[in-house]
Amino acid sequence: MNEDEPTAENNWSRAILHLDMDAFYVNVHILDNPEDAGIPLVVGGQPDKRGVVASASYEARQTGVRSAMPTSQARRLCPQVKIVPANWERIRESSRQVMVVLREYGPVEQMSVDEAYIDLSQQTQPEKVASQIQDRVKSETKLPCSVGLATSKLVAKVASDFDKPEGFTVVPSGTEAAFLAPMSTRAIHGIGPRTAEKLAAMSITTCAQLATAEFILLKQRFGNQAESLQQRAQGIDNRNVHSERGQAKSISQEWTFNTDVNDAKVLTNQLDKMCERVAKS
Repeated sequence: MNEDEPTAENNWSRAILHLDMDAFYVNVHILDNPEDAGIPLVVGGQPDKRGVVASASYEARQTGVRSAMPTSQARRLCPQVKIVPANWERIRESSRQVMVVLREYGPVEQMSVDEAYIDLSQQTQPEKVASQIQDRVKSETKLPCSVGLATSKLVAKVASDFDKPEGFTVVPSGTEAAFLAPMSTRAIHGIGPRTAEKLAAMSITTCAQLATAEFILLKQRFGNQAESLQQRAQGIDNRNVHSERGQAKSISQEWTFNTDVNDAKVLTNQLDKMCERVAKS
């Protein structure tokens, strides 16, 4: 064997892949509407009906449009944006196609219609397999995705978001803390605005600062949460990938009124309808 050729040995203690579809709802729409490719595009409700952005194209994101913002705000930021409704049937079918591909490679933990973890620890060459997965998803569904490969779910998720769209980021074992070091503490799963604000009050704004902070000071401020916070900043996360092919963990329905509603009877009637839909799901 040529010494320059990669060996078949798996040097990963664990190999966890996080796959995140890029602008999923938008790209599903473009499958059937190719003329909308390359323009500022939002999938969501209409501005005059208190709609919310479910997904935005990268062209729209360049103007400041983001998911979960009111589409009326998106329109103000980007007057030329095109707003279209979500095609839920097409979205669910596209998601199913993606998950079928992933399950050929290892246990899959689906987090939503557009993201999942795959345990590649039993694969001989996880990096090569990760690249194959990304290529197959694109070729078989015509939809782009980004992937992150690391030794933990936490770092894999950060890695998949590192170089979007169509990013491919590998964080080898032993480099997790260095990879996270320059990032904001907000990059870490579980650190929201309030926790980040408390950390900033301690002059801790990056993962490196959190990873090397005096533990006793963290303990005083965050109590039992301190150890977990510091470990996450160091890239330590022992959570396993839980394959769930059976019953859904939750079923939900939602409804947005066009105007504010304070009438208890109207609210109760709508709630009854939503409960009925959930029961039939």
